[in-house]
Amino acid sequence: MSNPIQAVPVRHPGRWLAAAVILVLAAMLAHTLVTNENFHWDVVGRYLTTESILNGLKNTLILTALSMAIGIVGGIGLAVMRLASAKSTIPLFRKRKSVRKRNSADKSWAPFPPMAA
Repeated sequence: MSNPIQAVPVRHPGRWLAAAVILVLAAMLAHTLVTNENFHWDVVGRYLTTESILNGLKNTLILTALSMAIGIVGGIGLAVMRLASAKSTIPLFRKRKSVRKRNSADKSWAPFPPMAA
């Protein structure tokens, strides 16, 4: 008869020490921000409530909402295309035939002029 293995969780004292150091540093930063008079929070408040800053904030929020809406619609579209049969989505990605026939000797169709020899 074999005894079942007893799993003992691994101790991580470094994680606890790092967390304690980070908490102390965060408390020191918060104390400095609240008690230091050299920050002049009344001046910061005046500048942050000017019309140009508030317009920038409004535009940022509008662009964020539009980007998220476009991303959601695009993601849903890709998910629907993924679930659809391949026959229905192939025409969306098939390469269109070019109007002009390309001759291998004729390089006039190239986007850049041919290089001098």
